[in-house]
Amino acid sequence: MESQDALWAWVFLIAGVVLGWVGLVLPGLPGSLLIAVGAGLHYWLLPGWVSKGTVVVLACLGFFSIAIEFFGGVIGAKWAGATRAGLWGATLGAVVGFLFMPLGLILGPLVGALLGELIFSARTLPFASKAAFGTLLGMAASWISRIAIAAIMTLYLLVDLLWN
Repeated sequence: MESQDALWAWVFLIAGVVLGWVGLVLPGLPGSLLIAVGAGLHYWLLPGWVSKGTVVVLACLGFFSIAIEFFGGVIGAKWAGATRAGLWGATLGAVVGFLFMPLGLILGPLVGALLGELIFSARTLPFASKAAFGTLLGMAASWISRIAIAAIMTLYLLVDLLWN
């Protein structure tokens, strides 16, 4: 094993963890999945420090975190009683909002759910507002869940590194 490979292994691991945490607040980065990528590159370049099982667990948690991020607002809208039009509006609003980061990531699903309910379901403003507020609550719960997942991933990785 060359010392240069070992250096790169540690650089990728640290960068993956740091960028993973940054990705929880900075739009456009896959957040927790970067922690798994950093661990996977470390495992590949410097076997023996990070176990294969840890890489698999981190990858699963990373993909789960992405799913939570994508569906959080829609689940919140559904919980608040949104119709299918409001759910589609929240989803399309999230996609369009992604183009207008960072504010669009918050406003897109809210406006999408509101307009979907008002225009396509002919709901009243109070009902549509409730669906939009549910979207906001779902997004907040999603963000808190993703932070918890990133913390679990980081601790799991640290324990694996210290244990080996």
